[in-house]
Amino acid sequence: MLTLQAVFVLALFEVKLTLKLFRTKIYLLLASAVCIVFYALVEWQYIFRAAESASVGIMAPTYLATTLGPYFLALFCLAIVLLAYDLRERDLRSSINEVLEVVPASNVTVVFGRLLGLVLLLVIPVVVFVFAIILYGSIAEGAGLGYGNLIELHSTAAFLVWDLVPNLAFFGSLVIFLSTFIRSKATVVLIALTSLLVIFWLFLRLPLDASSSLVTTTGATLFPSEIAPRFVSVEILLNRSSLLFFTLGFVVLAGCCWQRPLTNRTRFAVVGVCSCVFGSLIIGGALFHQQLSQQEIQRWVRAHVALELSTFPDVTHIRGSVDIVPNHKVELDLTVKLIPPEDNSQDYVALSFNPGYQIDKFWVDGNEIDDYSFEHGILRIPILTRDGNAIPVRIKARGRPDARFAYLDAAVKTKDITGAKVRNLFAMGTASFIFHPRFVVLTSGIKWYPTSGAATGEDELDTRPRDLFMVDLKVTVPKDWLVAGPGHRELTTTNDAKKFVYRIAPKNPVPEMTVVSSKFERASTVVEGIEFEVLYSKLHRRRFSDLREIETSLKTRLSSFLVYWVNVGLVYPYERFSLVEVPAALRIYGGGWKMDTVMGPPGLMLMRESSLPNSNVSIVDELNFDHNSELFRHDESQRLQRSSAGTDLSSYFNSNVFGEHPTIGFTRNFVHYQTSITGPGAQELSQVLEDVAQRLIFDRSIFWDDRIDIYPSRAFIFEVALKNAKRSVYDLFDMNRRTPRKSREELALVRRGSQTEVWNDFEQYSLGKLTFSQAPLRSFRAVRMKSTALSQIMLKLLGRRSTATILGLLVNTYKGVPYGYDDLVAEARKAEVDLENVLGDSFTSKGLPGFILAEPTIKRLPDSEYGKVFQASLIVHNSEPFDGFATVSWLHEGAGGGQRDDTRKVSKSFLVRGKKSVRLNVVSYSFPRPIDVVYVEPYLSLNREAVRIDIPETFDVDTIVDEPAQPYVVDISWSPIDSPEIIVDDLDTAFETVYERPPLTTIPVISFVRDLIGTSFVEEWDQGMLLYVPERGVPPQKQRWLRRIHENAYGKYRHTYTFVYKGKREHPSYAKFTTSLPTSGRWRLDYHMPVEFLDPNGAEARIQLVQGREIDWYERYPPGLTQILIAYGDARETHEFDAQAAKFGWNTIGEFDVDSTHIEVWISGASDKKTIYADAIRWVPLTED
Repeated sequence: MLTLQAVFVLALFEVKLTLKLFRTKIYLLLASAVCIVFYALVEWQYIFRAAESASVGIMAPTYLATTLGPYFLALFCLAIVLLAYDLRERDLRSSINEVLEVVPASNVTVVFGRLLGLVLLLVIPVVVFVFAIILYGSIAEGAGLGYGNLIELHSTAAFLVWDLVPNLAFFGSLVIFLSTFIRSKATVVLIALTSLLVIFWLFLRLPLDASSSLVTTTGATLFPSEIAPRFVSVEILLNRSSLLFFTLGFVVLAGCCWQRPLTNRTRFAVVGVCSCVFGSLIIGGALFHQQLSQQEIQRWVRAHVALELSTFPDVTHIRGSVDIVPNHKVELDLTVKLIPPEDNSQDYVALSFNPGYQIDKFWVDGNEIDDYSFEHGILRIPILTRDGNAIPVRIKARGRPDARFAYLDAAVKTKDITGAKVRNLFAMGTASFIFHPRFVVLTSGIKWYPTSGAATGEDELDTRPRDLFMVDLKVTVPKDWLVAGPGHRELTTTNDAKKFVYRIAPKNPVPEMTVVSSKFERASTVVEGIEFEVLYSKLHRRRFSDLREIETSLKTRLSSFLVYWVNVGLVYPYERFSLVEVPAALRIYGGGWKMDTVMGPPGLMLMRESSLPNSNVSIVDELNFDHNSELFRHDESQRLQRSSAGTDLSSYFNSNVFGEHPTIGFTRNFVHYQTSITGPGAQELSQVLEDVAQRLIFDRSIFWDDRIDIYPSRAFIFEVALKNAKRSVYDLFDMNRRTPRKSREELALVRRGSQTEVWNDFEQYSLGKLTFSQAPLRSFRAVRMKSTALSQIMLKLLGRRSTATILGLLVNTYKGVPYGYDDLVAEARKAEVDLENVLGDSFTSKGLPGFILAEPTIKRLPDSEYGKVFQASLIVHNSEPFDGFATVSWLHEGAGGGQRDDTRKVSKSFLVRGKKSVRLNVVSYSFPRPIDVVYVEPYLSLNREAVRIDIPETFDVDTIVDEPAQPYVVDISWSPIDSPEIIVDDLDTAFETVYERPPLTTIPVISFVRDLIGTSFVEEWDQGMLLYVPERGVPPQKQRWLRRIHENAYGKYRHTYTFVYKGKREHPSYAKFTTSLPTSGRWRLDYHMPVEFLDPNGAEARIQLVQGREIDWYERYPPGLTQILIAYGDARETHEFDAQAAKFGWNTIGEFDVDSTHIEVWISGASDKKTIYADAIRWVPLTED
């Protein structure tokens, strides 16, 4: 039997014995050193990187239990494996077994005591380390050192209690048990290490739904929180209970196998086996329960999808009371005014309501009824009236909302995400709402109040307009708690001394309601009659106290967002805007095809505790702005006219991938949350108007970095957030202290719209081949790309004031009611704008334009007061039947030939109708040098990239043509000349690559394994070929044909070429161009060489360098001797082409008398460690007709 005295004597004996081992000292020293070094690296990164992005904040020392806890735990579990694997052999070598033979204790007691000794030996240094960094963090924060953070204590305690001890005991008992019947020590260690790998690596890469029951670290299931801490969960208790049973089973079985006498050995063996079985049953039961839960969710989804659209009422008002009892229940007494649909074929209307509630009483039109139906989260209300009048429905309900009833139709399911991305998904939050004793966040996504229709398909705006309703609620919370709701709050009187009651009644409608409550501290200011407030935890008081120093510049900044368009009706619609701190565990993304952020509900901007509240972002630039304004004694109007360079605070928010950017949450209130669009193209138009509002409001900011300029509007993009939710542990070793101008997260957000895969999706979407039902996230990519372009076009062509006027009219006319595209056109006419004529078919077309440039010329015009004036002219032809817009930029001759960004700013957008041409005249007034290169930059076209045309140098710079400058754009009649030449480009369907031994492809199983182990990489494809992007800094793959985008390549619309790097003759591959000639006869074959050596002092090198591009591609990947096979009829001719001696552009291969109209050109990929290029071929007829 186990006795405490014997157990502790044996444990102390094992500690002393093990400490005598040399390897024990080495293990403890190395493990402790690793922990200290990694903690120091985390602190270092946080000190120097936290201001870059909220993705660094999620790796803060505060959350050490999540960021490094699993690694520390695995390290010490490895140590116990390496200390326990030869326990029996050590006893034999040191003759300790002779002492143990006479110890008056059972085998089980001996094993348990010695296991306890090993566990204590490893637990003590961890506890000392943890308490040391807690003490250091306390001192650092208390003294305000600026470095050193206090670790979140609840997660630290959970790590010690629920992680460290159970895991060490489990692995120690497993190794001791294995060593009792397996002679090979290597086999024992291998089995134990495999178990370590599975538990600490594989389980952490399984989908979150499954891993929550399998992982043995609290940091992987409970994200640490200072403002809503949690110590344990049901999943953790079940998991550790299973570990306890396994540990008990292994200890008992090890005692049975121990070579000492043991009475009742069989009984002990049965107990050991049963204990292991119980452990397995607990895990199996947890997984089975998880599966049942998923099946119930699927039943909810099916029930909501099956609802008829005609049963969805129009909710116009919600009023009543909400009594929040944190961590216990919510009591509702709500009256919902709804208008039943006139075309309803059923005898009921349907509302979505969280199934966690129990309905106590129900009234319709003042009459209490009991024949309603409430199941699967669907509240069916019997209503026969269809006269168009609103009917009051009163509901009294109570309960705790079911967290699973949220975002039922999310385009990406958590069960589909595996591998390294799982940890990033975890960092994006797992709680659909927060219901904690200290904190409550009731998000609209959980349907904590009744909403119209199904809980699925709410973003299908084409057929289902969004409900907009008035709100008047009284929210009861514990005493001293504050409430943040949609745009309004006032404290009312109550007879209960232990509670506060707040009234939330915004003066304008809202599409949804999110309510946040806790014992907040508050800071506020009033700007243009609107109260802006920050609600934060007292734990982060110091951070927000620092921000009080820049209150003046913040007020000026806010004024710059509000004052410019108020006189045309574009105004913030509520009385208050609240920036509210929320726990990091809150899920930041919603559902539907867009999976949009939930951080910007009406009247609020939610702010994760791991971001600004926990980061030291510099406010020096704001302080300088205030100082200079005071120095020059600027009044408020003068301050608004100033502009200043970007600030660290702006850059921090611009890098936020979690959707916390104020641009998103604030600007949506102006138009998006006041109107509801429906009808064909509603998704696109809604996104366009949201983008336009962002650009109108924030491009007036006094700080440049707030402005959006030419970039895509600021938005939450699920895929970008998933990839950049947190920095990797490998980033801890980046010791570069220099802060980049743009963080990697900001660059990822900006560049998302320019990736080839996005363009591919957009072309498919434009042709109607890609739909939201088929591929929701890919369709959203396309919509966002189109909205970015159309918002820029509207502002460029209509002007900011006209566009703002249209939005103001739209909001005033259709506030709270749905509208369509025709209504927008009608409102534009009120502002004297013919929207359809100005924008062409941009909103409605199902295709893309394609631009061709021709006939560039240049002349010198009479000098201006600024110096010489040059006019470059060229023809812009749209070869497609769809209207297209473009703008222009250019470069000048000579060193420092300007920047395209500078010339783009003075350019105007212009329209080229389908199958039409214009003459574009670019005049250089501000830079007295000849125009060298012109780039026509389409917003959306088959060209994708800017189209370059070089201006001829053959003109006399001293000859002045005495004539006025031509109009910017002139309509002309021009079409490309039909040519008998036949050109096959690498983007044509007649081009393909051929491998005699194809490269390994990523089959689904391999792809899954790569993703699981975190070694997968994102391959970007372009029309069936792997795309090479030099900007990523990774060398091209060898022996594989790749495609590269470059402006000097040949192409009708797009300019690309293919190449193979270091192709081998023993692995033959070819680029194949197939041509159908109109006639046989004599033809000349030309080959286009897309690369050239660039003289660093030459014109082309200057053009590339001024745009930040490399000029050494030719030196790094020089062309090799190219074997070209021409096959026609029965003939086969092989030509050897010296590509390195070839000139850039077209080169003649030879002349051929062909007797067949079908001809193939094969370019071999084999080279002598060089590069083979395949861009385009050209057949020129030499036989006269």
